[in-house]
Amino acid sequence: MSGSHSHIQLDSPSDNARNRRPLRTASLGRLSILAIWLLLPVLGGCAEKRVPVFPVSGKVTYKGRPPVGATVVLHAVSTSDTSDVAPTGTVKDDGTFTITSYEPGDGAPHGEYVATVEWFKYDEKLGGAGSNVIPQKYTSAKTSPIKVNVNGGPTDIPPIAIVN
Repeated sequence: MSGSHSHIQLDSPSDNARNRRPLRTASLGRLSILAIWLLLPVLGGCAEKRVPVFPVSGKVTYKGRPPVGATVVLHAVSTSDTSDVAPTGTVKDDGTFTITSYEPGDGAPHGEYVATVEWFKYDEKLGGAGSNVIPQKYTSAKTSPIKVNVNGGPTDIPPIAIVN
């Protein structure tokens, strides 16, 4: 038998890794699909937890003119279901704004709020938004004098006139 060889080829470690890789990929793919499938009810449930909202609108002026592009934010006075909602609005050319919680112009949940106003005017030197030009007392929920009550129906905020 000295002239005959029996040749047995053993798989090298790299061959074993190559052979296992498609199995791992398939397993990870199945696990990913399973994880997504299991999370869908949880993620879908988030959209269903919306609290009812009611139309809210108003008008704001700063030194007698509309602060076009300013942001109006309603901050809930007490924490409740509304703590997950951030009702905001953007001031238009005529000074009016509508509040949005979930979808454009839908409004805010029932409750008591303090409104803040911020307006970052364009700064040519910076090439973008500069500093806030609205007086500081209007930019903090702790100091803003603007109170808003949304009582389960459309709410028109009385005109907000910021003079200084």
